[in-house]
Amino acid sequence: MYLPKIKIKLPKFTLGDFLSFGNGEPYSGYYYEDYKGQYFSGKEPSNTSVPLVLQDPTEADSEEENFIIQQNVKPKVEDYDKGFFKRYYLKDSRNGKIVETNEKIYNSELEKLFIKGTTIDWVIQKPANDILIEGSLYQGAITRNKLKVQQAEQQLRGIADYITQYDEFVEVESYTEGYSFEELPYKQKLNAIDLLPSNIQKPKKEIPVRPKKAVKPSINKIPVEDPEIIKVKPKPLASNTKTGGGGGRDEKVFNYDENTFDSNQAEQLL
Repeated sequence: MYLPKIKIKLPKFTLGDFLSFGNGEPYSGYYYEDYKGQYFSGKEPSNTSVPLVLQDPTEADSEEENFIIQQNVKPKVEDYDKGFFKRYYLKDSRNGKIVETNEKIYNSELEKLFIKGTTIDWVIQKPANDILIEGSLYQGAITRNKLKVQQAEQQLRGIADYITQYDEFVEVESYTEGYSFEELPYKQKLNAIDLLPSNIQKPKKEIPVRPKKAVKPSINKIPVEDPEIIKVKPKPLASNTKTGGGGGRDEKVFNYDENTFDSNQAEQLL
């Protein structure tokens, strides 16, 4: 296509929140506007330029909020005979939102270019936890489902944060005294499955860790001497004066406490 440059405004760039293709997919890249107010891809007119549609911000936000309603999915009675059932997950690459849906919606939404998806064969066979059988470790549903989610993370980033309950649907309460779920008739099994909690899960929320406050030493406190290192001071020496006979001189006699006698007193006695 050809247009005089005088009828073309300078090219601009969009991150996908302004224009879209005719099929509704957001357009990211350079675009230009002609004198009629029409938008085209590229920096200037060329054979590869594609007409673009101006998005309505209000309408786009409304569509994003209501995009792919989460489905309340539960296993069937036949799935418990197999020990697993297939679960379907979709992700909107525009906002990173992940939901669980059913097979019909999953297949139809995957036709959109901005939708990605993955499936998981979810284990619902007992036991939920790992157990030892004749000395060998048998992986329960929790371990097996956790491994499956880790594999699905390679195809759909963020699903490991979306799925938080790995023993979901494993334990089913029969509500019939004296009978387990496996022993119930078909219709009662249906009723028991209907009473299972909803599969709708919320992403994990990280709890911010508050830093601990540093405790400043008080300058008003006087350090207390450790009582264990206080030394016992010897009792003072007492002296008596005796008059020496024959020598004509006075003689001092020192008294001391045997329990506190030390080398200092010994020097005085010499």
